[in-house]
Amino acid sequence: LIVYLSDQTDNRVAIEANIGEVYSIDLPSGVDPGFDQVDGFVETWYDQSGNGKDATQATAANQPKIVQAGVLVTKLGQASIDFTTSTTFLFNDPFSITETESAVFAIWQPAKDSATASEARNCTLFSNIASQIFIGTPNSNNQMSFKRFGAVQSFGLAVASLNTPNLHALVGTTSGADYYFNGSSIHSDTATGTNNTRNDLYIGTKQNITSHDTEGYISEFVIYNSNQSSNRTAIEANIISHYGIS
Repeated sequence: LIVYLSDQTDNRVAIEANIGEVYSIDLPSGVDPGFDQVDGFVETWYDQSGNGKDATQATAANQPKIVQAGVLVTKLGQASIDFTTSTTFLFNDPFSITETESAVFAIWQPAKDSATASEARNCTLFSNIASQIFIGTPNSNNQMSFKRFGAVQSFGLAVASLNTPNLHALVGTTSGADYYFNGSSIHSDTATGTNNTRNDLYIGTKQNITSHDTEGYISEFVIYNSNQSSNRTAIEANIISHYGIS
């Protein structure tokens, strides 16, 4: 069941053709099967928690892709959203979170492999504009890193195969923020600093540096505005099992 709160007259034939082919429905003469070769883009990534924290991108040119040439974009056998250098989401109902009361879990498969190719751009999976807290940023073209301000901290993961699906987890604690990569502890940030409330959260870009944007596929993105330290291992185990990550 798909519901649009907008006039889809221009898109109706393409939508019908795609659905008809997937379910092997005989198409009427007015519905050309060739229309199912179109691309599909995501304007709103709906919050599944019931809290209405939807992430949106109203500008068509900046909307990430979920259907390519009529075929659902998948990674790990799961539907994924394909981000390029121009695409991003902004939460339309901003979260109010701090490092000590937050957690982010994301399945991200970057499109390029920094172990075999030098990247000129940096890729940011998650960020906010005023007081950055972001993960998944390649550093010096060949490293994954996690950074946060105001207690400015950063580190490198060493060279990682970016074509491999990864689970990134950022968990706020009373002493800072901890970062986990595929269930393993990578960095514990215990430095003191400004524990700012963070609004205007973005997926897919670091808004105040235009060269920091995500190229790759995001299959899942979960944000908590509460400390999930005690639940982290269970959440990670569930996600890793679902996606078959070793």
